[in-house]
Amino acid sequence: MKLPVDALLEALTHPCFYLSGDENGGVGLHCRDHHDGGRPLAYYDRAGSICSDPEVANVATIPGLWAVAVDHLSTQHEG
Repeated sequence: MKLPVDALLEALTHPCFYLSGDENGGVGLHCRDHHDGGRPLAYYDRAGSICSDPEVANVATIPGLWAVAVDHLSTQHEG
């Protein structure tokens, strides 16, 4: 997965995104501007567990979370 550096930096520093951990050791990527009842945009779990919600992107790595953030910014937050 190769992301443009500018787009990645924008996602990493954008104030709408935050990460949250869960009791199982998974990590969710959330967007403050699109709060959906606590549902993350993307979910990562190093043990391979997945989020069964079809609205949530399951990713295999932490950088995969940020790839979803880059995509979300370009499709949901553009002018």
